[in-house]
Amino acid sequence: MRQVHIEVCENSIQINHLEVPVKEVADFRSIPPAGKNLRRQIGADDGQVLSPVKKLVNEASSETVRRINDLKTLLSEDLDPKSAKSVLGAALQTLRDFLNPKNTESIQNVLDQA
Repeated sequence: MRQVHIEVCENSIQINHLEVPVKEVADFRSIPPAGKNLRRQIGADDGQVLSPVKKLVNEASSETVRRINDLKTLLSEDLDPKSAKSVLGAALQTLRDFLNPKNTESIQNVLDQA
């Protein structure tokens, strides 16, 4: 076995002559029969190990979709400045009316009459 040489560079680390014996490395390409049974048990179906995790992920996903839809509704119905039906749109229209010199109740018209 050669001596391992490690060099620390500015943007990397180089390792030369590193040998890893094959016998010490696990081979996961073939799963023994006991492992296949374990793989079936770890599934995400009811009664399996990952079932609670799957349930939580599905609940979080559903809640996220619900909240995104609520946010879309809020933005389109309450905060749409172009729509006079939205809260923000109605408030902006009221401001436009107060600033419109042709409106008899506008700020400018009231000041001109005073």
